[in-house]
Amino acid sequence: MLLMSEEKVLSSPIKRKIVYLLKTDGPMIFKTIKDEISISSDSLKIALNDLEADGIIKKKKGKIELTELGKEISQKISSME
Repeated sequence: MLLMSEEKVLSSPIKRKIVYLLKTDGPMIFKTIKDEISISSDSLKIALNDLEADGIIKKKKGKIELTELGKEISQKISSME
């Protein structure tokens, strides 16, 4: 059974893209993520806030990166791609 946070990421195309991007390219600033996945600032802020609240990403020194939980979930996303 999936954890609630995993289910939220796996069911959201935007969140999956963010997690996959951070997995493949490493920590990034907000603008880079926005440009890479072609999303509005408001939509990205909402998705990032959700991911951070669920413990999947964290902000460190101005960059956004995956937590250990985020790295685990990213493995599941990689196998789906």
